[in-house]
Formats: sequence, structure tokens, C-alpha cells
Amino acid sequence: MTAVGVAALDANVLVPIVACDFLLTAFDHALYDPVASAAVLDEVERTLLEDFPHIDPEGLRRRVGYMRTALVDHTIETTGADVPDSVNPKDRHIVGAALAGAVPPPGKPGDPCPRRAGASARDARYRGTGTCAER
Repeated sequence: MTAVGVAALDANVLVPIVACDFLLTAFDHALYDPVASAAVLDEVERTLLEDFPHIDPEGLRRRVGYMRTALVDHTIETTGADVPDSVNPKDRHIVGAALAGAVPPPGKPGDPCPRRAGASARDARYRGTGTCAER
């Protein structure tokens, strides 16, 4: 099964544990390809630490560390500078990550496709021939 699309993740869906678990499990089952900016993951950590002072801070940091590991190949560094001015400045990095994440992995027809740790759904789309010819 291949992923059906790309979804940009924002902190508001990664802070609540149920939504976060659902989204990362769906990704694990190749139902979609997530993209997130490093700023989003930083915001998740900051929000968890500020909003849940009664929970062990190391446990919260560990949770974000697991998210960073799960999303390592789906975290996009972007400032959002290429995003139209009409987008709220606070959301430019999210839109920038979404736009960058919609682009297929680099390569030219005939090149072996990259195989990332975790068997990314994006890579699975190109496994038919073992090359990137389908790009």
C-alpha cells in the first residue's frame, strides 16, 4: 500500500496525545506522508513543558525526541520565505514545509530510489521497478 497524500503537521495536532498517536500510527501504516518543520517540533516541546508542568519534563522531552526520530526524514528546514505574504507570518514555516514536502525525492529516471530508515511511504511509491523511473 502506498500513501495517498502529504499532510503538514502543526503543533496543535502533535501536542494532544490522542491526535499525535493517531497521526503517527497512520503514518507508520503508510496511510499518508507527514511533513513538519523543525520549528513545529520545537513548538511542541515548548508547549508541552509550559502547559503540563505537573508532568515530568524529561518524559515530555523524551516524547518529543521519539517524534523527532519518527519524523527524521519528514522534517523540513524552512523559514517560509517562499510563501506568499497573504499567509499569517506565524504559519509560514508550516506552509513552507507543506510545499516542500509535496515535491518528490530528488533523482532522475533510472537512479536507484533512496531507501530511508523506517520504510517511508514516499519511498514505497517507487519500489515497483527499484528505480526512480516512475517520478
